Amino acid sequence: MNRQITFLWLLMAMLLLGGCADPNVAYVQGTVSSASQEIPAGTRLFFEKPGSGYMAAAVIGPDGSFELKYRREEEIEPGDYTVFIGPPKSTMTAKEFYELKAKVAAEYRERGEAPPPSPDWVLPVQYYASKSSPLKETIVAGKNTVAIEIK
Repeated sequence: MNRQITFLWLLMAMLLLGGCADPNVAYVQGTVSSASQEIPAGTRLFFEKPGSGYMAAAVIGPDGSFELKYRREEEIEPGDYTVFIGPPKSTMTAKEFYELKAKVAAEYRERGEAPPPSPDWVLPVQYYASKSSPLKETIVAGKNTVAIEIK
């Protein structure tokens, strides 16, 4: 009889504890899209808590999907975030990069436009820095699915 009571207490404790979500943990997945420009696979996505130095990151897949991580873990802090992007990791050598940069700069200047800071910045420049990005997301505890639209 004692074993049965102990077992029942353990079972109830497991059920109660299993149903409680940690209010300090969030999981974020979603998609990034742009109506005006293709977003290259491998483009990096950053979620930064303004003024805290806390930043989570993801790599955008070929289909625009991402899963946010903080220090390689899926758990992040809930809160308000500024979202910005980074170019895909490059496999070019330094020489190839600077040759491409010069070519892209010449093409832009020929059209009378200012060239982007880097030739692999294919999206509007404002999205490449947290200070200028208009993208904001509020992340709550538990699972979050977000759809980010770059205009």
